[in-house]
Amino acid sequence: MAVARHVAKALRPAFHVAPRSGWINDPNGPIYCNGQYHLFYQHVPDSPEWQWGLVWGHATSKDLVHWKHLPHALVPQANTPDRDGCFSGCATTDVDGTPTILYTGVSIQPAVLSSSRSPCTIPYARQL
Repeated sequence: MAVARHVAKALRPAFHVAPRSGWINDPNGPIYCNGQYHLFYQHVPDSPEWQWGLVWGHATSKDLVHWKHLPHALVPQANTPDRDGCFSGCATTDVDGTPTILYTGVSIQPAVLSSSRSPCTIPYARQL
C-alpha cells in the first residue's frame, strides 16, 4: 500500500493545480484578492470522466506554486437554472471591490417548445 501511495504521489503534477480525485477541466475565474490568488476550475469530484453535475473547485495560493484546496465554490442546486452543472465563467471585482463570480448554469430538464405557423420561425426552448 505504501508503494502505491508513493507511485501515485510521484505521478501527480508538481506545479499544476490538481484535485485529490475526479475529473478536472477548464480553469475559471482566476483572481487576486486580499493577498491571495484564487483559482476556480470545473470539477467532477466523484468520477474520472466528464458527467453532468459539474461543480467549481476552488484553490488558493500566495505564490502560485503551493495550493490549498478549499470547499467547492459553486455546486448545482435543485430547482435552479444550474441544477445540472456550473459551467464556464469568470471572476472579477465590482466597483466596490467585492469579488464576484459570473458563470453559466445548466439545466437539461425538458423545456416547453413553442411553434408558429410562419415558415421563418424556428421553434425554440425556453426555461423560466
